[in-house]
Amino acid sequence: MRYLAPMVFLLLVFFTPLCFEASAQTEQEKTKTVLSDAAYILNRYQESVAGLAVDLWKDPQQVKDKWKEAISVGDKNVEREKMHVGAMLSSQHWTSVDLLDVYSELTDVSISLYNLSGACLDSDPEKALELTTLGSRSERTAAKLYSHLRSMLTEQQNELLACRRSRHK
Repeated sequence: MRYLAPMVFLLLVFFTPLCFEASAQTEQEKTKTVLSDAAYILNRYQESVAGLAVDLWKDPQQVKDKWKEAISVGDKNVEREKMHVGAMLSSQHWTSVDLLDVYSELTDVSISLYNLSGACLDSDPEKALELTTLGSRSERTAAKLYSHLRSMLTEQQNELLACRRSRHK
C-alpha cells in the first residue's frame, strides 16, 4: 500500500505524455485524411466539369458563354488549390489559414457543382446526378474540415488563455 501512490505517480508521469502524443498524432492523421478527401474532390471536379456539353444545354448562347467562363474560372481556382493541398499533404504541415483556404475552396466547389447540376439537368440527367453527388461529398468534406478547424482554434485559444493566466500569477 505504501508504494502504491508513488507507483501511480510514476505511471502518470511516464504514460501521460504518450497519451497526449498519440492524441496529437490522431489529429494529424484526421487532418491528413480530410485533406486527402479534398484532393480527391478537386480532381473529380476537374474530371466532371471537363465532360460537360454546355453547347447542348437549352440556354441562349450568351448564357452558355457565361457558363463556359464560370467553368474556366472555377477550373483555374481548383487547379491552384490542388497544388496547395498537395504541398500541404507532402509537408504534413498546415496552419489554420491553410485549412481555412481549403474549406473555402471546397465550399465554392460544392456551390459550383450544384449550380452546374441544375443547368445540365434537362440535357443530361445522369451528369446532373454525378455533379450533385460530388457536390454533396464536397459539402460533407468541407463540414468535416470546418469542425476540425474549429477544434484546433478552440484548443489554441485555450492554450493562449492558460499562458496569459500563468504569466499573471
